[in-house]
This record gives sequence, structure tokens and C-alpha cells, in this order.
Amino acid sequence: MDISTRLFLSRIVKPVYGGIGHILMFHRVCPVQEMISTPGLSPIEVSVEQFNAILAFFEAREYQFLSLEQVLENLLARKRIPFVSFTFDDGYLDNKTVAFPILKQRGIPFAIYITNSFPDRTAILWQYLLDDSVKKQKKIQFSWDEKNYRFDFHDSAQIPSSVAEIRELIKNTHLNKMTELLMLIFQPTVPDPYRLTKEKTLSWEQIEELSQEPLVTIGAHTLNHQPLVRMDFETAYMDILESKSTLEQRLSKKVHHFAYPFGDVSPREMELVYKSGFLTAVTTRMGNIFRNNDHHLLTLPRLNGVEMKNDQQTEIMINGLTAMTRNRFARIGKV
Repeated sequence: MDISTRLFLSRIVKPVYGGIGHILMFHRVCPVQEMISTPGLSPIEVSVEQFNAILAFFEAREYQFLSLEQVLENLLARKRIPFVSFTFDDGYLDNKTVAFPILKQRGIPFAIYITNSFPDRTAILWQYLLDDSVKKQKKIQFSWDEKNYRFDFHDSAQIPSSVAEIRELIKNTHLNKMTELLMLIFQPTVPDPYRLTKEKTLSWEQIEELSQEPLVTIGAHTLNHQPLVRMDFETAYMDILESKSTLEQRLSKKVHHFAYPFGDVSPREMELVYKSGFLTAVTTRMGNIFRNNDHHLLTLPRLNGVEMKNDQQTEIMINGLTAMTRNRFARIGKV
């Protein structure tokens, strides 16, 4: 289906699926040369040009730009004024050095959900290491869990499946063994796998500085960005609760908002987030915000800014056509 047809259809479904507002999800705003381009790895970056175009789109349509606190207030008051709220996951440095100056100049509030292992410098940005390995090393081989792995990236047709296999292996590895696996994969060619973490992510001092800015809301995104649904009850609860308490101690203020790693959530995770004292929580489920989301504040959907390549695609998304098709006609996803 061509884009003009999709745009036409989106305008038809808008009254039912357009909602009253939108929460946008971003990770990074950065130069094109820093973007992940390997097939099989999900891109998490938008360029400065694309980011500015998205802002201009909503400004031209006179949307209200709301903080998460204001989104919550609007939902509880059941207001109908069109709004958009900008959120960033993980805690990348360019949130401060690139996105913040752009948003500050326009007076637009935004939120950053911090993964504590980023400022703790214990995270390994394996997506970028893998992207670099595909482009430069051309092969990866290692032994893990009594199995030998060998991936040859010279054949471009094999890259997506090879990358997907590595990605799933990493994602499915228990946190206790995660560092060991990543070192095994990358250290032979990357002497310091933590170097990129220091270069690309926010330090605690920078997070503290941002938290003092009136336009900035700091939220929690767990200690280690691992899928909560694959953890036992106590481990998942501590990963959520300790991320919140550490942020509150560091920032000397309450942290009310949460983002699920990978967007994965079941009723158990929702209960743990509620138990930890959060007021809202966002997923990666595609969707707009409706008045009835005031009953689903711990599973709020978002729209992925990476997919807003131009004004037409942005309009199709905010009109609700993309979410309608992906969610099988459900307006508000059930957990």
C-alpha cells in the first residue's frame, strides 16, 4: 500500500484511533555517522534534521507540549486538548548535548528514563560494538555454553540472520553471565568494551545537572536494562525499586515515572511498578493516548520517533492507522 493511500485511510480512522494525545519515544539525537546501520539491529537514533522536523510538525498543528506530570494531570482531569510529550530512554549523552539545547530554545519539556548501569559505567553498549564488528572486523567467533559460534559478515545477505542470532543470544543470557558473554564476543577486538559507555552516555553529574532544569523530568528504567519478564519475582522487584531509590538519593527528589526495558510487561511487572510507587509507566507498544488511559497509567503506549521519517508518516502514526493495524484494531492494549 503506497503512502498516499495509507495517509487517506489514516484520516478516515483518526476519529476512532487518533486519541487525545501522544507520547513519543526517542533514544538518541545524533549525527548520521553515529547511527547504527547494520541490518538486524534496531536503529535507535534520529538525526538533528529529523528531530527538528518532528518538532515543527507538532508546532505547526498547535499541539501542547506537556511534561509527564502534565500528561498525568490531563488524563486525570479528562481534558481533550491535543498534546504531545517527548521521552528519551536509557540516558545517552546527546540527550543533554544535542536534544536539550533544541528543546530548551523552544521551551519544550521532556523526560529521560535512566538505566542506572549507564552512569554507573557497568553497561556495555553491545549494539554499537556489534555494528562496528560487522563493518570492520567482518567476523565473530566464540564458544559459549558448550557450543561454537562463527559468524562471517563478508556475505551481506547473511548479515541480518547472523546479527539477529547474536542479538537473541545476548538478550536471553542471564544478567549474571551477561558481562562474561559480552567480553567473550567483543574483547578480542575491542580492548575496552566500556569505552563507548563512557563516551556516549550521561554521567551521574550530568544527570544531576539536568534534573535541576525546569523542563527536564528524570524517570527510572531499571538498574541494568534487562527484560523483567524473564526475572524471578524478587530480582525483578529489586531491579525496579533500587533504580528508583538510587535516582531519588542522587537527585534529592522523587522519581514518579518508569519505562519498562524493551517494553516488556505482564501483570506481574505492572504490579511491581505500582508497588514501587510510580505514578506512570510507559511501554514500547505502539499507540496513542485516549481518555480511558487514566485507568491504564502503568502501561501507557508510545509512538516511536525513529519511524517519523517525514510529515506524512508522522501524520499516519498520530492518526492511529499504524497502531490500529499492529494492535489488531485494539485502541488500548491489555496486559
